[in-house]
Amino acid sequence: MKIDYLKTLTAVERMLQFVYYLENRNLYTTADRKKLDRYFEDF
Repeated sequence: MKIDYLKTLTAVERMLQFVYYLENRNLYTTADRKKLDRYFEDF
């Protein structure tokens, strides 16, 4: 199975930035959790 490392890295980076943003703003709401779920579904 071939993995597009650049694409995966970009997705992980985006996800980490989003989590970092949430932690800084303390916005762990249901809507934000749904957004995170969508990030994980991208894989």
